Amino acid sequence: MAVLDVVSVVLILLGLINWFATMILVHGAWVHRWPALVERALMAVALTLSGTAIMVLAFARLDHLTLSRDLVTVLLVGGFVLASLPGPIWLIAYAAGRFDE
Repeated sequence: MAVLDVVSVVLILLGLINWFATMILVHGAWVHRWPALVERALMAVALTLSGTAIMVLAFARLDHLTLSRDLVTVLLVGGFVLASLPGPIWLIAYAAGRFDE
């Protein structure tokens, strides 16, 4: 197995673990409605979707699938945008005084 194949498998496994963790966080946020948990669950969803884009690319590489340039571009740009969401959202929350001791 080539090094990039191992990297692809690891990325897919990490993505699956991330999906499992996100489902637990979302369930907890739904049940408890704690503001901090709800915020973290929302960010986990965004980051999980970002990771899913990488999982798709890793799976395509392992399965020797040729993806269109447009699809790859959408996956990369979408993944980056989703991964970039937490910073601005937390900055807005900080500016609004939602963080305290």
